[in-house]
Amino acid sequence: MLRVEKLICKDPKFFKGCKWRRTTLKYPDENLALLESRLEKMVLKTGVACRIFHSQKGLLLTIKKGHDKKLFVQDYGNLPLTS
Repeated sequence: MLRVEKLICKDPKFFKGCKWRRTTLKYPDENLALLESRLEKMVLKTGVACRIFHSQKGLLLTIKKGHDKKLFVQDYGNLPLTS
């Protein structure tokens, strides 16, 4: 099962008081590519960083917008195996 967290900041302009907050979004493992593409679009639109967790493997991806307004995706190399 995949979960999503968002980076919520008290002062988003200067990234102060930021904490990762779990959202209610849950997806089965097979939908990782779909979830990643949806989050990439959302991050580009809103600028709010997101990360994807797997229930057993831990942190999989972090998606955020860089200072140059381009998308930055960090893969932690422990993606779940799909058969």
